[in-house]
Amino acid sequence: MKYKHSFGFTPKYTETIKPKISPRAYIEIAKKAYSELGWDLLYENDSELNGVRRNDFDTVKEVISIKVTPNNLIQIQSKS
Repeated sequence: MKYKHSFGFTPKYTETIKPKISPRAYIEIAKKAYSELGWDLLYENDSELNGVRRNDFDTVKEVISIKVTPNNLIQIQSKS
């Protein structure tokens, strides 16, 4: 039986949601979640958060971004 191996595949996740609370409050809640989960917050402004999750060897495992779009939608992205 032959196996097919694929290298170079990077899992990505993107979702856009319309929050029931204000986008600024959503960013504050997400910032609290970053700290509670132990993720490192790399960049922060009024409409965007960028952070990383590290593995046991202290290397970056995943990049998590939350961004408020101009029409007040929340875009969540994750790249491994």
